[in-house]
Amino acid sequence: MADLNISINEGITIAESISAIIILPMDVSDSITIVENINIPYPMIEISVYEGITITEYALKGDEDFADFVRNYPFEEVTQFNVLVSTFENWWEQRRLKSSQDRKTFTINFFPITLSESNDILDYFVRRKGNTLSFKFTNPLDSVAYRVKFIDSYFKRVRIAYNTYKIQVVLLEVFE
Repeated sequence: MADLNISINEGITIAESISAIIILPMDVSDSITIVENINIPYPMIEISVYEGITITEYALKGDEDFADFVRNYPFEEVTQFNVLVSTFENWWEQRRLKSSQDRKTFTINFFPITLSESNDILDYFVRRKGNTLSFKFTNPLDSVAYRVKFIDSYFKRVRIAYNTYKIQVVLLEVFE
């Protein structure tokens, strides 16, 4: 067993025993590293199995990115503008842009997932107090990090079969 020590600019240090490690080249702005067989008491998300190796993703920064959860397709992104529409008696419409800033919503599907994976997403929802607190989400289509919140104040998961669940969440971009 070897010891892994990672120091990050924010002062976060991880020191734990591991049996093997895979470190990929990372940029200064990256917030994840990929490791194998690490035993640390922090939440980790299993990403995939590649040639018998389990690859796991771990967010090192304090502000967890919701994109760290393994999602499925379809993934939906909607861009909308705040437009005021006034309809007159003769059915003519006057349209006025209330803001030049567009706003995005993201629909994310998780299926099929296990009860444990669905509990991880539920815990994330509870830590954000439903749709009260905002968080970071990196859009997989353009790799831009957005500040978002859950659009709904409730969490819904559907049991499809034994230990097989489906979750769909909608995130709304917020400006703080």
